[in-house]
Amino acid sequence: MNRDKQLLSLRPTINTEEATGIELIQNAILRPILKYQHDLLILVLEASPLAVRQLSAVDNERDYHLKVKSLLSKDANLKGVLIGCITGLMTVEEYAAYAKNQKELNKRILTMLAKRYTDTWVNAREGTRHLPLL
Repeated sequence: MNRDKQLLSLRPTINTEEATGIELIQNAILRPILKYQHDLLILVLEASPLAVRQLSAVDNERDYHLKVKSLLSKDANLKGVLIGCITGLMTVEEYAAYAKNQKELNKRILTMLAKRYTDTWVNAREGTRHLPLL
């Protein structure tokens, strides 16, 4: 089996509305990879000293979300690692499509990550998530 087929076989199926262009890439490629990599992406955030400092004292969902968004936009190292965790699981063809729209797709990746991190943080506080999140 070649690399592309192996990568595609790893991804969870996500039911989404039909879309075209960038929305298709977001829904058919990025969302399944984010879901598949979720636990790793949590650990990457928790390994960031800056994230630990900024997020550990937050006590409400809104502030947590705003701080995560700020972190993802300002910490170039963290952003690069997270995007690498996503793009590393793309097929060659998918990466070529990503590269053509990299700026827009990176914005979408970071927006989806901020939402996933916030939702996971809320679930952890409610006791419905097994991984800690700062």
